[in-house]
Amino acid sequence: MNVILDIITELTLNKKNSFSNLKKERAGLAADIQADFLKKLTLINMKRMVPLLIFLLVIEISNMIVDTLSLTHASFQPLYIYGNYFLLFLAIVYLVLINFAFTPNEKNLLFLSFIYHSFWWLFSTGVLFFAILDLLECGTLFNFVILLIVLAIVPIAKMQEIIAVSFYAVTVVCIAIIRLGLPVYLIQQAIIMGIATVIFSQNFYCTFFSSFLSQKKLELSNRKLAQLAETDALTNLLNRRGADKRITKLLNKNIQTENGVVLMILDIDLFKLYNDTFGHEQGDLCLQNVSNFLQETLKNATNIISRYGGEEFLIMLGEMPKEDILTLAQKIRRGIEEIGIAASCSVANTVTISMGIASLPAGGCKSFRELFAEADDALYQAKTNGRNCISYQNQIYR
Repeated sequence: MNVILDIITELTLNKKNSFSNLKKERAGLAADIQADFLKKLTLINMKRMVPLLIFLLVIEISNMIVDTLSLTHASFQPLYIYGNYFLLFLAIVYLVLINFAFTPNEKNLLFLSFIYHSFWWLFSTGVLFFAILDLLECGTLFNFVILLIVLAIVPIAKMQEIIAVSFYAVTVVCIAIIRLGLPVYLIQQAIIMGIATVIFSQNFYCTFFSSFLSQKKLELSNRKLAQLAETDALTNLLNRRGADKRITKLLNKNIQTENGVVLMILDIDLFKLYNDTFGHEQGDLCLQNVSNFLQETLKNATNIISRYGGEEFLIMLGEMPKEDILTLAQKIRRGIEEIGIAASCSVANTVTISMGIASLPAGGCKSFRELFAEADDALYQAKTNGRNCISYQNQIYR
């Protein structure tokens, strides 16, 4: 017993800060991550229950055979048989429930949680029945110890859950000890082992939570790295890699759902000359102003806007009538010109753009490269026709 007390003291000292940090970290988690944690916790607990239920099934069948043939517990044999029947029935019912309900979706989570919590209360009640028979027959805590060991290592329980079940078990056993007039030291042992159960259980819980948190941090880091790899640092728009990925995915989806798309490629007129005249710092500012205008004008979440090259921007939109396409294109062309970025070396007194447009009607089937080549040819036509204009379906619009 002194050894147990030493272990409890050491674990309590080592884990005091862990429990405190755990509480702070859980409180600081975003709602979606907390929901994901509870989902994963429920599912992992269900998986950990299955081997225990199979083991319980085997043990109870063997106990019933031994108790029936050997009359080991002659004085209390009917009670032992009833207890075995209860745990056997419990194991069968919950194996069936888990088999039918174990689907990781939101609808089943509440039911899975109910299965998990109800099992541990019923299982604890069944084993406590045998613990009381132990006290009646031998004055020992054998089955009570078995119960606490299982509670400590099998479920990954939150603090309030393990405290509630452990308190229930300790209370029942202590009442039984008092009513049977057994030695007081058994109460002391029961309480100490109940506390040890809580500490050992929370040790597992802390480990599980830390592992989950590390995994989430790694996923977040990988997501940020992927986002950085697909984002233009200057404008915060998608870069070529990000645009190719998003557009290919959107095209495949639209082909399957028979929705059309519109692709616009716009190029800042004589931008190299602008850079040489005003310097790269002003050139960067010009690119940022254009990108900010595009993001403000095209706020629809389904639109794809990309800085596709040095001074080249790419826009992917959902299908729309030709008149609407040209109206939007003119709004973009005139809007950028009206920003008023001084450019005496350009086509006009301010920065202007040329634009090429290609469209894929509903039911059409083109790859991104084919659609891009069509829009790029249209952009070339716009440039060769004096710039600061729009080319669409072999026509120039100013």
